Amino acid sequence: MLNSYNLVSVINFPTRIKNNSSITIDNIFLDVSKLGTHTMHPMVNGLSDHDAQLLDLNVGNLRNNKNKNQTLTVRKIDLFTINEFKIN
Repeated sequence: MLNSYNLVSVINFPTRIKNNSSITIDNIFLDVSKLGTHTMHPMVNGLSDHDAQLLDLNVGNLRNNKNKNQTLTVRKIDLFTINEFKIN
């Protein structure tokens, strides 16, 4: 079903490592036919038994950009926001 929408899993590393097992249970799917380049990076944050994923998109190369009024939501991650997350 995902292939019918050109969606491809871009996570190619384990996102949960526990004892003697490592599995990829957190996924990100992209329509790579409409995107420029992208890179994925694991981020070990120590806050959970799942590692975070950092997706870098080169949005300057978007193809088939029909909607010019798109909204991009970005979560700021720095020492302050990490400490704030630990407190809450």
